[in-house]
Amino acid sequence: MDQVTAVSHSKLDKYFDVIVFPVKGERSLASYLGGGDYDGDTVTLVWSKQLVENVNTAPLCMAPAGLSDNFEREVEHVEKFNERISNLSPKEAQTAFQKVLLLGLADTKIGLYLKFHDLVVYERGYASAAAIRLAYMFTTCLDASKTGLQAKRRVFEEDRKNNGTRKPYYMAALEQNTEGQEVSKRKGSTPYLLDALVDGGRRLRDDFLKQYSVLRSSSLSAADHDLTLPYLCASRRAAEALQAGSHVLQDNLSVKKAPEGRGSSDPKTQAIQKSVQHFAQWPDSKKIFFFFSDEERKIIMASYAYTLSGSFGVSVAFAELCAIKTRAHGAVLFADRFAEVMCISNDTLRALSQAQDDADE
Repeated sequence: MDQVTAVSHSKLDKYFDVIVFPVKGERSLASYLGGGDYDGDTVTLVWSKQLVENVNTAPLCMAPAGLSDNFEREVEHVEKFNERISNLSPKEAQTAFQKVLLLGLADTKIGLYLKFHDLVVYERGYASAAAIRLAYMFTTCLDASKTGLQAKRRVFEEDRKNNGTRKPYYMAALEQNTEGQEVSKRKGSTPYLLDALVDGGRRLRDDFLKQYSVLRSSSLSAADHDLTLPYLCASRRAAEALQAGSHVLQDNLSVKKAPEGRGSSDPKTQAIQKSVQHFAQWPDSKKIFFFFSDEERKIIMASYAYTLSGSFGVSVAFAELCAIKTRAHGAVLFADRFAEVMCISNDTLRALSQAQDDADE
C-alpha cells in the first residue's frame, strides 16, 4: 500500500476503469505494491478522504539479503525447450509442454505463506524482520508461474514449523470450533485493529440479540390486531345472525375451528407437523353447506389459528397471514413471477452494460 497524488490529464479523459502509472522516478510505482509489475496486476484505488488523510506511508522495505537462497529455480528458455522436444514424439512433446505450462500451479505455497505472514504481523508487527521476509516469500511464490522460482522444501518446512501451528485471535474468534487449535493472543497495551473489530462485532451481536429477544417477547405477548380482526369480525357476524334466528354462520365457524387444534408451538416437533397437515385438510364442502366463500374460509381459519397462538398461526398459515397484513396496510399482492422480474440478475446487468457499451462505440 502506498499514498500517491492523483492528477487529471485531458489526453486520458476517455479512459475509464484503469489506473495510469507514471514512468518517472527511481523505480516503478507498481514495485512499491508488494513487488507488483505491469503484466496484468489488479490495483485497488481508495480516495476516501477520511482514510487517505490518516494513512502514514511507510518507507519501502527492500528484500532481505539472501532471499534467493530460499528458492530453487526451474527455468528453461524457449530455445533449450525446443531442442529438448525436437526428438520426442508428438504425444511426449505435448506432455512436456503441459508440464511447463502447469509448473507454477503445482505447488506454489501461496496461501500458506499468506497465513504465515498474517501470524507474524500479528505477533511481531509489520516492520519486524520476520514479517518483511515472509512478505517477500509470499510475493515471490505469487510469481512462481512466471519466474520458475519455488520455495525449497527445507525452507518451507521450517517456516511451517515456526508459523503454521498457531492462529491469530481474530481468526480463531470467527470460527465455530477451535478445539485443538493453538490461538495466539497479541500482548501489549495497544489492541490490534482486527482484534478490536472482532470484539466490537461480538458486543454488537450480543446487544442486538438481547434487543431482539425483548422485541420478540413483547410481540408474542401482544396479539396483532390486523391478524385477529378477520376471525373477530366473523365471530361478531355469527353472534348477530344467531340472535336473529340464523345459526348457519355459527355452525360454519364451529367447523373451521375443529380441524386445526392448538398444536405445539415448536415447529421442529412431530406434533406441530401433524397439526400443520391437519390444518391443511379443508372441510369437505360437499358434505357441509358453507355460507363463507373459499377465500373467506382461508382468511378466517388463518386468523383463528393466530388467535390461538401466534407461533402456531405462523407455522400453519404463514402465507395467508402475510396476505392479511398486506391488505390491512393497503398494499397489493402479486404473483412470484412478477417478483422475480423486479430483481435484475447480475448476468442480465452485465449483458445490458455490454450492449450499452457496444451502442456507445
